[in-house]
Amino acid sequence: MRTNMSQDVALPKIDKGAKAWELTLAKTVGDAVQKRRKALGWTGVQLAERTAELGYPITRVAISKIEGNSRAGKLDIAEVLILAAALDIAPVLLLAPGFPNEGHVEAQPGHTVDSRQAVKLFSGLGAELIEAQALAEEGERRLSHLREIAASPDTTSEHRKLLTSDIKYSERTVQTLRDDVARKKRELWGETDSKGPADE
Repeated sequence: MRTNMSQDVALPKIDKGAKAWELTLAKTVGDAVQKRRKALGWTGVQLAERTAELGYPITRVAISKIEGNSRAGKLDIAEVLILAAALDIAPVLLLAPGFPNEGHVEAQPGHTVDSRQAVKLFSGLGAELIEAQALAEEGERRLSHLREIAASPDTTSEHRKLLTSDIKYSERTVQTLRDDVARKKRELWGETDSKGPADE
């Protein structure tokens, strides 16, 4: 005797608030894709071609549906990343297109923040790591420049003595910045030299 499987399987109830949030977020991304595409002077076909060049083709019809938010709020992470790459824009700006000074984003259901806070929220500790790395690299460039000046035959001995003090200070600063980068990596991934989540 065959039973009706649909009677045995309970379908999940759709939370109306959650669905509304999903639709709003998808609309934000769709509007941002369309605005950026038009700013580039591209057609939907041109954007579709660019996604294909990047190795993940998104059809013109799919792009039209994303821009029109006619896919019931469904967006793949791969689509967001490829559309952002194709449009030469940071993926987070598709989620918070008003950054830095305009607009608000409902980052989680019922939790609305301004676009600046949204970008920081989406980036989390990653943003702190990126900033720390940038500061360390800038410090290293400055230190290298000071060393070049000190080593130059055109630098007077008096000036070289002053530079020695600056170099020692810069070395301490750079080491502090490197330590900060290492600490933030540990906070993020659990180990100093990790480049991403552990495979285990």
